[in-house]
Amino acid sequence: MFIIDIQHLRFGKNNFHQELTSEDIRWDVDRAQLTSPVRVDLTIRKIEDKLLFSGTCETEANFVCDRCLTETKYTVQKPFELYFRYRDRRNYSKDLELTAKETQECDYSGHEIDFSVYVREVLILTIPIKILCRDDCKGLCSHCGQNLNKGHCSCLTMQTDSRWEQLKALQT
Repeated sequence: MFIIDIQHLRFGKNNFHQELTSEDIRWDVDRAQLTSPVRVDLTIRKIEDKLLFSGTCETEANFVCDRCLTETKYTVQKPFELYFRYRDRRNYSKDLELTAKETQECDYSGHEIDFSVYVREVLILTIPIKILCRDDCKGLCSHCGQNLNKGHCSCLTMQTDSRWEQLKALQT
């Protein structure tokens, strides 16, 4: 866990460097296995009851390529900026409506912020939707399952669906 004690922050700039394990950030993402600690470089600027957290998160992870299913190392590195604003939870109403500006801020109450939760969110949002071992990955043969990056298979390369034959006749 990465607990920030708000009471002990100086007004102005506060710098932190922390290495977190996958257990610290409660990493439960099936697609990615973290292979190194998460390095967090963090600067907190304290201005009255507002806090600006900025910095970077960096780690390495093993993913499975979405085309050929081989294990792939991927460096996850992401700069971030988060705004925190103190809110007294006792004054909240169930019908509270947030302004557009308020949706870009995180709330905190009390004297501590568990920043490991936000580190986890930053890393999850950094993972690409499609992971490839390389940009020109050829994937697997749809018939025999051969990894086409390692060589050609013995399947027929020009198998077409018979439903397209009438359109092919229009081409000639």
